[in-house]
Amino acid sequence: DGNAGPSSGDLALALAAGDPEGVAANLSNDLEVAAFDLMPGLAELKAGMTRCGALGALLTGSGSAIIGLCRDEPHARRVAEEASALFPRVEVAHSTASGAEVLGA
Repeated sequence: DGNAGPSSGDLALALAAGDPEGVAANLSNDLEVAAFDLMPGLAELKAGMTRCGALGALLTGSGSAIIGLCRDEPHARRVAEEASALFPRVEVAHSTASGAEVLGA
């Protein structure tokens, strides 16, 4: 498509392969630009999440939370411990046992 940014096809392939680094490289939220313009501190929080060790970070929806993607639970717990200095609330969430499923349109 000529776009060097994240790709839904690449994201689907990374999910299918169980490749967390590939998933992290293809995270995107089109609302981030507008949200970061309105509240520049959100961009710093997102960057902070990766500085805490997350493979990738993403603003959820229109800005209710920042998520960080991690390799596994021990990695997530280390990132959460670091991120607790930046965020008022930090939670570690688990994926489903079967991983992600790509649904057709």
